[in-house]
Amino acid sequence: LKSDLSSIYKFAIKKNYILPEQNPMTYVTVEEKGLNEQLEQLKNKDIENHYLERNELNEVLSIVRKHNSQYARILEFQVLTGMRIGEVLGLKTSAISFDTGKVKIERTRATYGGASNDNYEGDVKNKQSYRTIKLSKKALLLLQEEIEINQHHIIGNPDYRDNNWIFSSKSFYKTDFNGTPLHYSVINNFLNSSETGKITKTGHVKKVGINIDNQLTFKKHISTHIFRHTFVSHMAEKNVPLLAIQRYIGHKTGSKITEEIYTHITKKTSDTITESIDTLID
Repeated sequence: LKSDLSSIYKFAIKKNYILPEQNPMTYVTVEEKGLNEQLEQLKNKDIENHYLERNELNEVLSIVRKHNSQYARILEFQVLTGMRIGEVLGLKTSAISFDTGKVKIERTRATYGGASNDNYEGDVKNKQSYRTIKLSKKALLLLQEEIEINQHHIIGNPDYRDNNWIFSSKSFYKTDFNGTPLHYSVINNFLNSSETGKITKTGHVKKVGINIDNQLTFKKHISTHIFRHTFVSHMAEKNVPLLAIQRYIGHKTGSKITEEIYTHITKKTSDTITESIDTLID
């Protein structure tokens, strides 16, 4: 709530609706919860619902591929990089170096109403989010596959406007958007739309999304953010240091959900510690 109000007042100052000294949010602070309250909250939180196990991930991607191969590539790329969905959709070819295998994350797919329709660009979330990371071979292949499909549209689709976006719209029904970057809400609606199954005024059944939660053999809510968290859990399983994970995904230190997932995963493997201790002394 504080964050939203701060954004509103900043916008008001920018538009000269109020003076900077009239911003009351400067003096608003949010107190930290007490230790007992934090521990109780952690105890009651089912952290396993925030990420996917390997078999669960494969099940989800398999279902998505059957319905939309592009969305499957996007979600697979997200889980291979830990990037926010807006950062993935905000990628341009100019940010990728296939020679070095690195990507510069410097923009996000704008999610606010004031974004220009010409570029849809917004700033990354914070200073830590502005970063350069090295991609895995699988992640690079996914980008190359999407770029190759874009090239076919550039050559053979007269409605396609190439502005170097990688994960762009290629709709036969909304030709005005061909070449523009996808919005994260489109993918979340595809995964779980509240409109799917509703009857239209003409008596037809709406099919906006695939209601993936109802197709799974396990009970977890699937949204785009769970794939970022799945990256964190997989890196924790591989014993990658927490600080290195946070730097890679553009999280500032102290991110609660990242630390909670990391702590949960490392606790599961803590039984091996006692075996390792005895190897310290010959």
